[in-house]
Amino acid sequence: MLNIDRVWSRVSQLPQYRGKKLSDFILQDVTYSSQLTTGQALANQPVIFPAGAILVGGRAGAAIPGVAATQTGRDGLDMFTVAIADQQTQRNIVGTTQMLASAVFGRFNDQFPAKEIIVPVNGGLLYSFTNLTTTTINIYFTHDCLVPAAQG
Repeated sequence: MLNIDRVWSRVSQLPQYRGKKLSDFILQDVTYSSQLTTGQALANQPVIFPAGAILVGGRAGAAIPGVAATQTGRDGLDMFTVAIADQQTQRNIVGTTQMLASAVFGRFNDQFPAKEIIVPVNGGLLYSFTNLTTTTINIYFTHDCLVPAAQG
């Protein structure tokens, strides 16, 4: 996850965040999961974020359902490929083609995003992924976001 203070020093200068304080936001995790059968590819799976969200971290993982914890297998991030695009503009955020998930998220899930992503109102990310294994896998994504706190 990115350093929140450094992110805020950049974001607070943007017109839509001027006059706001970091204390006006809370940290929220937005999650997504899916099951992929052998070799299955899914395209343009939306992950929707709350209005005004600032994406400051992302992690991913994969597991084979029903496999005992004592069994060994390939690392979860080597089981699938992923591409990520902005939902509103369709611009690629990660790859013009799908990349091995460990290349995108890093071996320790400390690589994505390299800089904060400002999510527009009613915006989100589109994930496309492909199962590289010869079995069914479950894939998981979690996104650390600063979102405006409820005012009340």
